Amino acid sequence: GNTEDQSLLKKSVENLCSENTHSQTPPVFIIKGQHGVGKTHLLQKVKEEAQKYAEKIYISTINFPSDDSVAEKWWMDLKKQLDINKFAMFVLIDNYSEATFKLKNELNVFVKNVIERKKVSSFIENAKPIMLCLSGAENFTTGIDAGVVKIINLNPFKKNEMEIYLQSTPAFKGSKISPKWLDILYANTCGIQREVCEHLQ
Repeated sequence: GNTEDQSLLKKSVENLCSENTHSQTPPVFIIKGQHGVGKTHLLQKVKEEAQKYAEKIYISTINFPSDDSVAEKWWMDLKKQLDINKFAMFVLIDNYSEATFKLKNELNVFVKNVIERKKVSSFIENAKPIMLCLSGAENFTTGIDAGVVKIINLNPFKKNEMEIYLQSTPAFKGSKISPKWLDILYANTCGIQREVCEHLQ
């Protein structure tokens, strides 16, 4: 994600930890982008930020596809924490669209409830705030209040961005990168971050 998106995610985590229910930052983030552009990587970075406050918040994460038993236990634990309502909650779901049909239906209701909870949070006494980050959840992008749901679109590198990225890596730091080699790498990867990394291995 760009610096602005990362700053907003960080600010949302900070607001969650301070239980700032009147915050203007959205509670739901949907990370979009084609395969390999770094959605999982961005979610991992947000999780690392949240883990700095692990004593203050309940952190719940899952990556789909997942074994049915693992997914069911994760979902039961999450619902239990919702009922207890003791801590602010950070929920991270990667590859949402890969969940089973049954679980996806339940998660659809959960996501919509988080959205509604934010809208009426000032009327719910002692309700702990929830922050939700999802990838692979494009079906929630239509007709949603932009103040409650933030869509973050990740795009492949442009050629100049790829060069800047390469020069930030230990292998290329301080080195002059051949324009011809850069052209070949870009042609072979279309700037998709995962493929760039694989070509460098």
